[in-house]
Amino acid sequence: DVPRVNGQLAVARAFGDQSLKAHLSSEPDVRHVPIDPSIEFLILASDGLWKVSCYRSIWTSLCHPSA
Repeated sequence: DVPRVNGQLAVARAFGDQSLKAHLSSEPDVRHVPIDPSIEFLILASDGLWKVSCYRSIWTSLCHPSA
């Protein structure tokens, strides 16, 4: 399980959750990371994706969409 804001919201930043506004920041955490041109895919995902899948199955889906 993950830490939750007021036992409800499982994120560190959110939009539209007025009742939890005092406990949240809508300011994004921005980072600049150089990307190697030889990399075929960049996967940006939340913990929700990693709860139901693993790196290998996502990579397989990207490389072989019909599989």
